[in-house]
Amino acid sequence: MSTDLRSMLHDDLPERLERHLAVDLPAHVADGVDRRMDVAIRLAAGRSTGAGEGHARRRPGRRTIAILAVAAILAAAATPGVRQLFDGWGEEFDRVFALSTPIDQSVVDDGYRVTLVRAYADPTGLRLAMFAEDTGDHEWVEVSVGSPSVTDDEGRVYPMTEAHGGGHTSTSTEGWLRFSVPPEAAAGTQRLKVTLDAIPARRADPPDATAGFAYETLWTSVPGRWEFEFDLEFLGAQTMHPNVSARVGDVTVTIDELTVTPAATVGRLTFSGLPVVDPDWGWDPSLRVDHDGEVSVHMLSPGFVQDGLVFEAVPGYEDLSGTWTITIDEFHRGIPNPDSNEVTESESIEGPWVLTFEGPTGDAP
Repeated sequence: MSTDLRSMLHDDLPERLERHLAVDLPAHVADGVDRRMDVAIRLAAGRSTGAGEGHARRRPGRRTIAILAVAAILAAAATPGVRQLFDGWGEEFDRVFALSTPIDQSVVDDGYRVTLVRAYADPTGLRLAMFAEDTGDHEWVEVSVGSPSVTDDEGRVYPMTEAHGGGHTSTSTEGWLRFSVPPEAAAGTQRLKVTLDAIPARRADPPDATAGFAYETLWTSVPGRWEFEFDLEFLGAQTMHPNVSARVGDVTVTIDELTVTPAATVGRLTFSGLPVVDPDWGWDPSLRVDHDGEVSVHMLSPGFVQDGLVFEAVPGYEDLSGTWTITIDEFHRGIPNPDSNEVTESESIEGPWVLTFEGPTGDAP
């Protein structure tokens, strides 16, 4: 995989989270969400990760952070039942989890146990499944895995780009964390070191928690030292450069690069002829990927675009063989009212742009 493609895979995924969180809330949960949202956003904003340079997508903003905050709030508010670790996370997670390597290392510090359950790596990212548990009597109502650092035995740093939580109880939580992989970390076995020096924890809402209550005062960080070292096989990728184009009207769409790993399908598209618009209210393509008749079950929205985009789709594949069809049905954008900055109009450029090509057979690059 090219270095540029690696650098463009660091975005958060608000659209996917919106799909998973499209639920009706019980009244007792909904009442507290609004008051806790602003605090959660402020806490998360200082730790959010921007997109890699050159990416056509927007950088994660308040909307992305808000969705992540809602995910944590709703999960914490749910009544837990008896369950297995990382059960019920959904098809996309289950697929990569099944590909991952069992690590099963646990470290306890001051009554807090952190377990590194499984790990997976390919050029699109390093994924860690971690479990944090308060085994003492600290009376928290929520704990979190936190933000571990990752390095390898060559001193390379793996920056964290995504963090998703689930399976919350008052004393434990699951974390599915993603890290970018340095270009120099080639396929093969790497020795990794994962270090966590604090666990976020939250006290219960007090009876006087009314509008304007400073919810940030309920959160604290529990210091400690949780270290894990293990060998992990980094799976490889296959990349091709189809250079296939389709033109409708004045707009041309070209597929420049397609990469597959066992976990994901990643492609680079370029556009010419799209009218230049405000990047904050840019074009949003309706995009889908078909491989030998199988349409991707999860397509990560590229967000607003102008000259091109990098998309990531699930599932991944062992190789590039087969017939690929990438379709953009339309480019759509909202037009805000200059006085309110709210969308009051919209416009579309209709397609479709259909890009069909054959991948090489077998293990051919």
